[in-house]
Amino acid sequence: MALIEHFILSWNTRNLGHGPADPEGPQLRIEGSLQGQYPLDGWRPYPIEVTARPIKSGIAGRGFSAFGIAPGTAPWEPGRAVRLPLYRDCEILETDQLRTLFLRWPEIFLTNDLPCLAVAIKVTGRYCEDREAQSVTVLLAWSDGAARLVNLDWAEGPLEDCVTPEWCVQRGELTNLRAALGELAGVHRNISWNGPRYFLYAIPSCLGSGLAGTRTKPAYAPWTAEWAYQDYPTMSGDLSLLVSRIRQAFVMERSD
Repeated sequence: MALIEHFILSWNTRNLGHGPADPEGPQLRIEGSLQGQYPLDGWRPYPIEVTARPIKSGIAGRGFSAFGIAPGTAPWEPGRAVRLPLYRDCEILETDQLRTLFLRWPEIFLTNDLPCLAVAIKVTGRYCEDREAQSVTVLLAWSDGAARLVNLDWAEGPLEDCVTPEWCVQRGELTNLRAALGELAGVHRNISWNGPRYFLYAIPSCLGSGLAGTRTKPAYAPWTAEWAYQDYPTMSGDLSLLVSRIRQAFVMERSD
């Protein structure tokens, strides 16, 4: 893997022969890949996996550790972990650059296995007895037009039962990008938690250029930008813009 990562460091849009008109300006670059993790405010990182079974869950938290008890939980599977590309110099959206990059993806990574983009939607809030809950849905898209949704639900359990936290991963079926984008548009629409907040993430981050949400830098690698929202309609509007930009990059719709 180290050899491949070193090879990737040399790639940017100029290498592809379709760089921007200004050769001295910022160019979209790929500097390798990192283990993907869900952008979740948990007490440990949760890796993104394409799990063997459609559903995997676990109950293990601070209460159990305090009493030296190791409860049974589904193991994480490193062989099924998903790596995500590490982009640089991609603050300004250049649809033509992305389109060229995706078309030439196998030449850069010597494989089609690595997703070329990812989008995550997170909702946080409080459910019964004011316990914290979070749900994250991630769209993984490959350069050949294949796509998949994966989801992680995370919640605090009752501390008196030492069930802190509980989590459940759900793996969607591999499908085409058009169908996956349609599914993504409706996630988290009917969440009924108290005080919900919504967040968007995109790889590459230039897909989110100019979104209405409050932008910050998150602590979840390799996500480099987070957009926060106080209400679902505003987040949904920005998600629609993200979906449109992805469609344009894959030539699924015409850009203006």
